[in-house]
Amino acid sequence: MKKALIPLLALFLLSCEEGTLPDPSPGNPDALNLSLDLDHSEYSKLRTVGQSHLLVKEKIIVARIEGNNFKAVSGYCPSDGITPITYNSSNKTFSCSKDNITYDLDGKAKSGGNHLTAYKAWFVVNNSNGIVRIAEN
Repeated sequence: MKKALIPLLALFLLSCEEGTLPDPSPGNPDALNLSLDLDHSEYSKLRTVGQSHLLVKEKIIVARIEGNNFKAVSGYCPSDGITPITYNSSNKTFSCSKDNITYDLDGKAKSGGNHLTAYKAWFVVNNSNGIVRIAEN
């Protein structure tokens, strides 16, 4: 009976995590600090591993890599700031179609060119689908 309660206790503690997470950029009120509620239909694609979502206003692309592992990088090609970055789940890379440049999950260009800005991204369990938090590194 006690062993059965341990996973439930862990789930309960994780469910409280959203309210207790420290500010990822203390002392910098202008730092990026986003919460994407996956229960919201706008972010429903991120409920599925291998999917991504472009945050147009923030100019960030967020991808669900595997399980509860998310990555977030600049959402537009560095060369023009207009062409959207895409996520390729089959080889776990980001790419810019305009310049034909591929980036690793940390936004580093694999074949020359400028790197993408990488952001901290982590998953928080607090509702049926959870929340993805994104902040500046």
